[in-house]
Amino acid sequence: MKKSNAALLVALSVLNVTFFQNCAPNNGLQFSIDANSAYNIYGDLPPNAQVVSLKPEESKEYPSTQLVLVIDNSATMKQSQEALAEKADKLLTSLSSKKVTVHLLTTSSYATNTIMGYGMVNNGVETYVKTAAELTGSPENQVAKLNFGTLNPTNFVLNPTDSETARQTVLNKIRSAIKGVGIGGIDQESGLCSVIQFLSQTPAKLSENEKTVVFLLTDEDNYSAANHCKKESVNTLTTFRSYLYSRTMVEYEIVGEGYTERDGVKSTVQALTFTDRVGSIIRGVENMEGQNCAADDANAISKSVAARVGTTTLIVNTKVFFNSAHVASCKYKNYTYGFSTSLPSENAVDYCVNPYRGSANMMQYMAVVYTGVLGTQACRSNTQYFVGAVTRAQYYLNSAPTLAESFLKDLAASKMGSNFFMSIVTNIKGQACALNQGQSNGDSLVRLSELSPFNIKTYSICPGDDTFTNAFEEIAAASTYVSQEFDLTIPEDQQIRDVILSHADGTIVKLKSNVYEVHDGKINFKNIKLSASDSIKLVIF
Repeated sequence: MKKSNAALLVALSVLNVTFFQNCAPNNGLQFSIDANSAYNIYGDLPPNAQVVSLKPEESKEYPSTQLVLVIDNSATMKQSQEALAEKADKLLTSLSSKKVTVHLLTTSSYATNTIMGYGMVNNGVETYVKTAAELTGSPENQVAKLNFGTLNPTNFVLNPTDSETARQTVLNKIRSAIKGVGIGGIDQESGLCSVIQFLSQTPAKLSENEKTVVFLLTDEDNYSAANHCKKESVNTLTTFRSYLYSRTMVEYEIVGEGYTERDGVKSTVQALTFTDRVGSIIRGVENMEGQNCAADDANAISKSVAARVGTTTLIVNTKVFFNSAHVASCKYKNYTYGFSTSLPSENAVDYCVNPYRGSANMMQYMAVVYTGVLGTQACRSNTQYFVGAVTRAQYYLNSAPTLAESFLKDLAASKMGSNFFMSIVTNIKGQACALNQGQSNGDSLVRLSELSPFNIKTYSICPGDDTFTNAFEEIAAASTYVSQEFDLTIPEDQQIRDVILSHADGTIVKLKSNVYEVHDGKINFKNIKLSASDSIKLVIF
């Protein structure tokens, strides 16, 4: 795209404007266009006022659009998903003049999709192959590469040449897919992670004149862990000698009444039975497999279970609330564990029978570390591959102090540039509607629209607010015309006061701030049709 090499400064007197000196209202200067398309300035202009003239090119339309739908699939989103499915036609109809490729992701996509690669280090260079069977060389040179977020979204394509029947078939599939994302996703939503992983790692790179628009529907963005959005990690696999040993632990059965809870959704009150075990009560040398717990152990377990009544406790990764509970059985059970040496250099010696780290053998050492380990007769050495260490790990969304700032930095690195637009429908702090108690606000999402108001818009998720309509209109506008960018330098103590678009027929239009953005010595015009016969003038002081 052609850019102006220098901003043309012209005297205010050549603007073909009418000045009304010394008649400004008390609140300062005013600008207006009268019925005769004359541009009027009311009030005294400061001596440093300047006008910058820009000459646009003929606007080009984006021939196609990549529409990325990211939908919250946590337990509280059923109503919002159904509302979006009902109104999806309106969004897609607004884009019907061009080819639209729809990619459907969820706020859990970032956590559920990984691709494993295999490879080896040759002269310090990692070389990857498709399957582990292709690996050659010693195990010390093998590496396993995990690519996180190489997502596999559900895709749909709409073409303007489709028949009405074909179009309706695709629309029905899209509606069904939106409803089908369900509410079984993780409750630590991170829609931004799904978005940035897709934009950064999608194999099909987007063309320069293809618009990418993202629609994110979520009631919160509450994944606050610093390194939760993993880009990739490379693990070195090294041969270690492992040692197997036995420990005797307590396994007991809890019977009671109460309910379970997952993702904020509680079950009905019902009879509950869980099997749990305790590693802190460990019996020593003799084999006690299947024996009933000794009296002191049984009493300790009973007291522990009684303390859980009336509170929420975690059993086998399930939140459980007991109204009543008791111990139905308590027995000892043997478990076999593995322990590996810390250094490959230790592989040559069998520490089951040789001294290890100041102890007579491995089992004597383990008896110091883990009380109750069985004697040396339980030790058996083995040779096995273990992941020795993570040699490199990279993450998205952790390069700046805040989640919003990090997202924008990662977005810039993905080279989306001006071809990117995002509409977010989320839980905004202070909104009128009542969401599920305990939902956090989408503060980081709102902050995004404050930091990048031109490319990112945020709307309330409240039912009744014409949210979807407003968001869809912004997406349609952003997907229409390729932006035009010009060099522009504004002194620090000045700002743009007015932007005037003049057409060849003499018509003059004052442009609103939502069609241009100033940053890094540039002014960018988007979502507006410009002609080569037009002229743009900026009033700056």
